This record gives sequence, C-alpha cells and structure tokens, in this order.
Amino acid sequence: AGGIKSEILALYEKVVARQSDGVGLAKLQTDGGTNICTGCYVRTPGYIAEKVRKKKDIIQCENCGRILY
Repeated sequence: AGGIKSEILALYEKVVARQSDGVGLAKLQTDGGTNICTGCYVRTPGYIAEKVRKKKDIIQCENCGRILY
C-alpha cells in the first residue's frame, strides 16, 4: 500500500467491511444510456456516471457505497 494515500486506503477498507461479499469496488456499466452499479445492480444518476468518467475524485455508489470505476 506504499503508493496509496492513507485516507483512500481507509475509505476502501471501510467500504469492504460494510459489504457482505467483501468487495469494495464496482464497475459502472453503461448500457443504452442507463448507468448501473455492478455491485448492487441499481441505476446510477447521470451526474455520478460523469464524475466516474472524469476520474478526478473517488466516487461511491449512492445505494451500496462501493467505490465506482
């Protein structure tokens, strides 16, 4: 974890601890204009998808809390 900022690692560990499957990351799947978190399969608003695409900030699913990529 030498290259990962401590606050990012702490967030990831917190997210993993909350998930019953122990998975802290989820791909944001875009299908025909619909954005879906592959962790919980809930639709994600367009503004969240845009933030994920920009890759400037760490964005979490509003439903399950997983970190989206």
